[in-house]
Amino acid sequence: MYTRYTAITLSFLLILAIGITAAMPLTSAHDPNPKRSPRPSSQESSASTQTCLTTMYVVDFSGYVYSIETTTNTLYGTPIKIGEKPGSVVMNPAATTLYVTNNGGGISAIDIASREVTQSIADTDVPANITMTADGSTLYVSNVTPAGITAIDTSTGVTTTTTLPPLATPDADGNAAGAYGIAVTPDGATIYVGAFSGSDQNIYVLDTASMLITSTIYVDSQTKGLTMSPSGSQLWVTGNSTNSAIIVSTDTNAILAQIPAGSSPERITFAPSGETVWVANLGSDNVTVIDADTFAVLATYPAGNAPFDVAFNGGGTTAYISNSVGSVTALDTSNGKKITTIGGFEAPDNMILGPGPCAQPDIAKSTCKPTSKPTGKPTGKPSCRPTSKPTSRPTSKPTASPNVSVTRSPSPVPSSSTGPSAGPSAPSPTAKYTPRPTALMTGLPSPTATTSPGNKR
Repeated sequence: MYTRYTAITLSFLLILAIGITAAMPLTSAHDPNPKRSPRPSSQESSASTQTCLTTMYVVDFSGYVYSIETTTNTLYGTPIKIGEKPGSVVMNPAATTLYVTNNGGGISAIDIASREVTQSIADTDVPANITMTADGSTLYVSNVTPAGITAIDTSTGVTTTTTLPPLATPDADGNAAGAYGIAVTPDGATIYVGAFSGSDQNIYVLDTASMLITSTIYVDSQTKGLTMSPSGSQLWVTGNSTNSAIIVSTDTNAILAQIPAGSSPERITFAPSGETVWVANLGSDNVTVIDADTFAVLATYPAGNAPFDVAFNGGGTTAYISNSVGSVTALDTSNGKKITTIGGFEAPDNMILGPGPCAQPDIAKSTCKPTSKPTGKPTGKPSCRPTSKPTSRPTSKPTASPNVSVTRSPSPVPSSSTGPSAGPSAPSPTAKYTPRPTALMTGLPSPTATTSPGNKR
């Protein structure tokens, strides 16, 4: 009896299973017409939509991060509100988080998927520029006031700030020479940092283990942008007061070359191929393209109004130049011809390529959607703007003088501190360059370090 009822029960369950299976849609690999999953809702799209490196994130000095979809060269999504006077930006190796310095104080961490600030990290009064180790474990931030370097553990948010001695005597306006441009070697062992003031014409070399200055490199110019070559064997620097690009060997700290650029160069960037280096010349409204191997100037291309930074799309076929007075110019890297000018900004600053939807989706919590289906061509003036208009729009174009762009560089506090001599006045860009020999820094007080926990929102 038990066996008979068991057989009947199993037969019933088998018939039921066959019926349920027949009622389900066929989505196996053998189905020639599988049904597509429904498109995610706007609340789900930023997390579930396929992503790729198609978004150029543009930090705007007005307090927002904008997003350019690089396949259509149009803005999308609601601009991300961050801190006061944001400037420099880096992205972690996993391409999940942007870190942005706020010249008004602190570092903002932006979750790329949700497009929200998820962490605010306390720092000094005026953080300037930011770099990250290749493994993403540590951020290094240059601080104008007080002069110093802040190391941030990205896993814990704990910060350690090393206060550096004054890097030079105050300039004619009484501004102390705080730390400004910054770069770290691929192995994370060495930091190179330039000074903010034009009276200090040195690059300082710090050991990251001790955070001590180990040597100085006299470059005979005020410096702005610092970038490391892909191999880490060279440091490329913009000589802002000598209108040049300066190349330094990281093996010997010797200057290899000084190359003429445009007027008041700001940022300097390697193309994705590593074969060329692009310099944004704020004072002459153009970019200089340099051969990374021969150091020869290959071309000079027109940009927009007061170009500040250069970044590239994933294939390196398009260069994006942030123009300090309200726009981003897209150039064809093969010939320098302008593809389009993207408006809708206040004062675009630094940029970085990061993940974005492979096609424009509905962005989570966004009140701004594409007005028409992307066609692969620029669609003119974008419609995406902040919900409230920022008030820090520049009123005029910066001039070629390296010390007058008040909206671009933070203003250090007056200081009566003194330090090593900045050396003789800078030569003209055409003069023969004779660098001073690299020497160990002497006579400086020891840096002091303070540690504080990260300030999470």
